[in-house]
Amino acid sequence: MKLRTMAFLALATVAFSSFSKPALPTVVSTDQTTSFDFLRVHRQGPDAALSWAAPTAGIDHFLVEKSYDGGEFFEPVTTAPAHAGTNRYRDVTAFGGTIVYRVSAIDVSGAVLFSAVADVRIMKRG
Repeated sequence: MKLRTMAFLALATVAFSSFSKPALPTVVSTDQTTSFDFLRVHRQGPDAALSWAAPTAGIDHFLVEKSYDGGEFFEPVTTAPAHAGTNRYRDVTAFGGTIVYRVSAIDVSGAVLFSAVADVRIMKRG
């Protein structure tokens, strides 16, 4: 019985290891005053509209993230290609309540620079 249990646990470990999350990028800087020119978010109907600008030299893409718990845990929303000027995104999946957003700039080496956080209050949908 003990051998059967150990074999099951070994098989379960191998089976579930294929469901692991990909590695997160390395955080290089959390300096929220120099990485981005600005991050703005406002309510647009039942959605949240974001705009931001950051120097794009060496930046591969941006990752928009949101948090419903005041900024303790952020979940990815979408990625956007890096281009000069103002970037925009409209979050049509926002639920009612206060949502905290941040944008991460991922450079070509995989390092991450974070924007400052910005929040918006979305009224109840429907």
